[in-house]
Amino acid sequence: MTNNIVCEIAAGIYRIDVNHPQPQTTCCYLIAHGNAQAIIDCGGGTRGTTAVLSALKSLAIAPEKINFLLATHAHLDHSGAAGQLMQQLPQATFAAHPDTVKHLTAPDAALVPASRALYGNAFFDTYYGGIVPIANERTRVLQDDEEVLLDGNTLRVVYTPGHAWHHVSFYDSKNAFLVAGDAYGISYRQLDGNDTCLLVPVMPPSQYNPPALIASIHRLHQLGAKTIGLAHYSTLDNARYHEDYLQMLLQAQKEWQQQAELLFAEKQENFYARMKQYLLDWVRTRAQERGLCADTAQKLHEHDSGLSAGGFEYYLKKNAAA
Repeated sequence: MTNNIVCEIAAGIYRIDVNHPQPQTTCCYLIAHGNAQAIIDCGGGTRGTTAVLSALKSLAIAPEKINFLLATHAHLDHSGAAGQLMQQLPQATFAAHPDTVKHLTAPDAALVPASRALYGNAFFDTYYGGIVPIANERTRVLQDDEEVLLDGNTLRVVYTPGHAWHHVSFYDSKNAFLVAGDAYGISYRQLDGNDTCLLVPVMPPSQYNPPALIASIHRLHQLGAKTIGLAHYSTLDNARYHEDYLQMLLQAQKEWQQQAELLFAEKQENFYARMKQYLLDWVRTRAQERGLCADTAQKLHEHDSGLSAGGFEYYLKKNAAA
């Protein structure tokens, strides 16, 4: 089934557009094996809840048939809707990294204040409004390499820190399908060209860790997935240009880190603005090199570049103070 919200991308695997902050920017995934159903990520607050429930309705899947709500990490564009959704999914267990579980069972303790400070109240209320806690008794902590059973098949839990220390990915070995969250970068389908795309990392504050992210990228690459499910946005077919993906990510990581260190060493004043502009220029140049629309690339990556500039600033200031 395909509509504006939900699209079947393989047998029993569906992409759900969670409309954050607009369509075709952020998605989550529904994986159905036999009588078992798992939703991975869910978008932010009321907007994400509405999108996921609309997708289930269009697929004629009753909410009580969902067994698991899984989260790649606690960032609100991925898990802000979890509390509301769990109220509508009576048989589901929320399962994630221990720190994600901690944040989502008590979102007002740290997650909500930090997000309001990062995004501002107006943005937060518009796109993340409606966050509620998940009951502790309905949660499950996931360990690295653990398996989530889905009616005879499994989803392997793969810890992938770097974008966030509590980030995990999920690998469906039966379908060679990887749900990578943000650990394997972002790649908007509006920028697809002839046998090419633009795949870039994103490094938001406050847990960005370069060595950990590089190790996670290599770990995911080594799984050899046929299809990679990104949160931003949709799927990449690994069979056609697998090695190209890896080199794009590693080259971006190397160049960005070198430039960030250079700008920070020159002067810390206005680092954020200078780094963001460098990232936007980098995106334009890489898009042009691949025959893609530079203006579209810059527009799509405006918000992401700001997040990454903030992540570099936080990381470099923290290291300087150590």
